[in-house]
Amino acid sequence: MAFHALPESKFLTPNMDKYVEKYEKTSSCKQPRDLYLDKPARTLTCRNISAPTGDMHRIKLSDGRRRRLLLREAARLQSFPDWFEFVGKETSCFNQIGNAVPPLFAFHLAGSIRSYLESGKRFSPEEISQKIIPVQLSLPF
Repeated sequence: MAFHALPESKFLTPNMDKYVEKYEKTSSCKQPRDLYLDKPARTLTCRNISAPTGDMHRIKLSDGRRRRLLLREAARLQSFPDWFEFVGKETSCFNQIGNAVPPLFAFHLAGSIRSYLESGKRFSPEEISQKIIPVQLSLPF
């Protein structure tokens, strides 16, 4: 899906390309903000996936055109399963994705909290008042 122009694809117009180029130049962007299959994606926000801004997520096609992320691509980057349905107009759905805590992150965070609660390890009021920083809990990966 990533480097194909599907029928529902939305391409950047020449004016948008100029705007992006100007944005990257004035913000001293060392690398274009295009997505690459062999590199991690930047953080998704409702601003950079739903609106054509200078820092929006986009994919550069082999013919030089750039297209916006599709709704399902953005959902996958946030770790939503393919069966998950977003309700509303496109912008609303992009906002839901961009404002969400990624489901896989939430799952692992909840597991760490559960492990902590089940461990019985607690700090006394004295330890808390002395501002002793607890040992960092690690997420299982």
